[in-house]
Amino acid sequence: MTDSTTENASKKLSSLPILIGIGLIIGFGVIFLFEMLQLTRPTGGLDDQSVSAESYLADVTPLLANADPQRGFELVKNKGCLGCHGENTNNLAPAYSETHREAANRRPPMTAEGYLYESIMYPNAFKVRDYITNMPINYADSLTPQEIGDIIAYLLSPLAPTS
Repeated sequence: MTDSTTENASKKLSSLPILIGIGLIIGFGVIFLFEMLQLTRPTGGLDDQSVSAESYLADVTPLLANADPQRGFELVKNKGCLGCHGENTNNLAPAYSETHREAANRRPPMTAEGYLYESIMYPNAFKVRDYITNMPINYADSLTPQEIGDIIAYLLSPLAPTS
């Protein structure tokens, strides 16, 4: 091989790690955008055409039978929910302070109880405007039915404080 051919081959090989690095950065960037923007269809929950006033009532009513709002507040506090749903969180997620007033109007004609149940069990099923839908943990897998009922009871009550 001539010196120029060897030189060209050497240049191509030396740029290969750079090209691989750029490709990896672009690939991870695309994955990150899909995750952050929630471009994939959320799993679980109801689509807008199937939402009714009765949505989830059969599931949520037994959970509320022995629910305790104070236990719900302790759970919300201890699970770190207020880190995103507190008053001073830079609009990461809807604040809990007005949930007892707003929940019934968030996903009409669904009831407040149904909306809150769906929000816990399928947090990406419905996006509240101006907020990023990106729950860090699937709380439905880490909460007992009693705990879910307690949290819903707390969110439906005007308990304070919220932060």
